[in-house]
Amino acid sequence: MVNFTPVPNWVDAKIPKVTSEVSKNDVLGGAYVSVMDSQSNLITKDDYFYSKTRVLTESGVMSSSELAGFMDTMFNSLDFHYLRVTRNGKTENRTKQLDFELISTEQNLDQKIYTGGVTAYAVLDDIRKDDIIEYAYTLKGENPIFMGNSFRSYGIVSVNPIDYVRVRVIKNKNDRYSISKKNVSENLSWTEQKNHDEF
Repeated sequence: MVNFTPVPNWVDAKIPKVTSEVSKNDVLGGAYVSVMDSQSNLITKDDYFYSKTRVLTESGVMSSSELAGFMDTMFNSLDFHYLRVTRNGKTENRTKQLDFELISTEQNLDQKIYTGGVTAYAVLDDIRKDDIIEYAYTLKGENPIFMGNSFRSYGIVSVNPIDYVRVRVIKNKNDRYSISKKNVSENLSWTEQKNHDEF
């Protein structure tokens, strides 16, 4: 089920202003994700995602005219926060225009195995060259098979350039989680905040 809700209070929704130097010659497909923000709350078991896409050519219109998010209906729900389209410097909130369809992604129905996996899919109307598309949603819930333990993995590479990437994770002060990284030079460690730890 897809719900329409405000951005959760625990999310840091501030994104720094990014001056992009990416041109259409740097991009495959005519559009690219300029900003990618992933935030996880290991206390509430929720995962927030924000994406900002720049449409650079006519060929990028089609690939940028749809939204899709996977969830497992056995334990997940999806809270969609907003869809904004900026054209000629003017930003329009198009959240109310969205109509999500839930498409089954079951792969083992022939074996009578049902997992509850679905893709929430929506078509975006009137997307044009030079548009900037922003959307945010939160995937709520976690598989109970992990018995309260959590695991997260974040991919931060793309075939196209990305202007800005952020990963932020929140945990209880007393909970113990390890951080591992691959091909990341930055030092990652938990920092103490007033009510929680985060990196």
